[in-house]
Amino acid sequence: METINRMKQMAKPLFVALLFGGSGFATATCIDPSQMPSSTPDERFDDLGNGTIRDKSTGLMWKKCIQGLSGSDCMTGTAIRKSWKDALQDASGESFAGHNDWRLPNKNELFSIVESRCANPSINENVFPNVGSANHWTSTPVYEHDTAEKAVRVFFANGDTNSSAINGVGREEVF
Repeated sequence: METINRMKQMAKPLFVALLFGGSGFATATCIDPSQMPSSTPDERFDDLGNGTIRDKSTGLMWKKCIQGLSGSDCMTGTAIRKSWKDALQDASGESFAGHNDWRLPNKNELFSIVESRCANPSINENVFPNVGSANHWTSTPVYEHDTAEKAVRVFFANGDTNSSAINGVGREEVF
């Protein structure tokens, strides 16, 4: 058990985002907390002050902003877009906030930060500002005919999962 807890603390998923069009970012529509408790309350997360967020529930460390964006509100800069394969490769070579063991999160890890009482986006905007309502890549492949032809994404408009081709045609923004 101690080994598992240590592994959780060491894991640092790199968040990858696919942002459609130029719709920009909107404020989430959320059900009142008295009607439905938050699945990702603010107190579950620690802002480490270096562009990273620690999830106290899972032990995972997340980047606060989409790759290419920075600042306390993640509004400075331009989001960087990459294919799924490039995102997987680049995440493993990423050095950020004094850590060099970043990786793309799997579907369960990324789904763990979905805020179930909110939509457009379905994420805690106090913790992860300016994420938007787009699809975000995971490292989880979808096999068809014994070949990984797609990868699972989390759609932050409503918190659902879906999949998309990984053939390198699409370019995605990276967390």
